[in-house]
Amino acid sequence: MRLQPDFEKYGWRESRVFGLTPASGTPNLYSRLLVVVNDENYPLFDEQGNISGQWQSKLAGPEVKLLQAALQRQTSLSQITQFDPEVSGEAKVQAYVALALSWIVIIGYLWFRFGSARWGAAAVIALIHDVTLSAGALALTSLIAGTALGNLLLINETFRIDLAVVAALLTIIGFSVNDTIVIFDRIRENRGRMKDLTVDIVNSSINQTMSRTILTTLTAFLTVTIMYIWGGRGIHSINFTLMIGMITGTYSTIAIATQFLLRRDRVAATVKA
Repeated sequence: MRLQPDFEKYGWRESRVFGLTPASGTPNLYSRLLVVVNDENYPLFDEQGNISGQWQSKLAGPEVKLLQAALQRQTSLSQITQFDPEVSGEAKVQAYVALALSWIVIIGYLWFRFGSARWGAAAVIALIHDVTLSAGALALTSLIAGTALGNLLLINETFRIDLAVVAALLTIIGFSVNDTIVIFDRIRENRGRMKDLTVDIVNSSINQTMSRTILTTLTAFLTVTIMYIWGGRGIHSINFTLMIGMITGTYSTIAIATQFLLRRDRVAATVKA
């Protein structure tokens, strides 16, 4: 119901449903329910210890209307919690195909723009690195959630990979590709008509774009950090993913993507000479 156009104004809030009075003769059905909704932005009591007016008007009232509309709404499909193995297997194959095609498109675009497939492969390797570390950090939250370290990092529950987190991962990919292309452009400008790249060209190009990288990343990172601390539980996992992705995406463009542009055999020969 929260995803319906008429109910977007109610926002996305964490909620739980508990059955109180079982329906007679029917298992797993209830005639009386308790719906618990939490929103840190609207506490129950005000500074004087009374029931807050904002809590009544902006949380309790809209949630009651949402619940009434949900109970009266006619639905044609129950929630799906299990999938046939063939259906899930087909979805997995399609996801792999889409991922491979996206990598091919990125490589093709950078090949056309910079004149070599090596540039595209370097960017894709950096992207794989960023997404893998971000997804791994999400998995590690299951180990530290509720611990002293988890409480210090504001991780009180395990973060799940849902559609919102997938959107955050896609945002990380766009962030990383953008930063990579900026550095690649400067490398191409400094290379000029030279056939091969040198360590000095790559190093000077990184130094010339370092201030832009730091300012852009720091501005975005501070914004995401503020939302992570004070934005509420609804967007907690999204901001956590973005924070990790911005860190990994920044150093991967500098320390990973650019290094794959260098031909190590020729660099070694230059050093020996």
